[in-house]
Amino acid sequence: MRKKSTRPPDRQDRKFSATIAEFIDGYMDHDEPRWEVRQNYVNVACIAWNIAELARHEHKKAIHAFLARYRTTNPGSMESTLSALENDIRALIDWKLEKFASAHGMVVEARLTEVNGSLAVVSMPSRDT
Repeated sequence: MRKKSTRPPDRQDRKFSATIAEFIDGYMDHDEPRWEVRQNYVNVACIAWNIAELARHEHKKAIHAFLARYRTTNPGSMESTLSALENDIRALIDWKLEKFASAHGMVVEARLTEVNGSLAVVSMPSRDT
């Protein structure tokens, strides 16, 4: 078994985390007082980022798979909510491809801390890098 590295993340890892934070920052409602709602913004942005990292012909299928899981885990969601969510994801994908085209990697996890709202990002290289 390979031993887990205890070294701090290298510059590239920190740079990617900063890029993800910038991407999320452009989407998040900073006036929202509830931590859970702000975390949902983070989650949606990261889902959109990861879908954008897929081949373009896979985007539609991935969006529909996400929405199907969302319906299952959020029974009773209104169609207007699902439609708005789909629109947000599509807009975020377009924004990622336009403004962050040179940044590649998959977001494994991104969490806001409840105490000070800082963002912790866990990522991995995309399959194409």
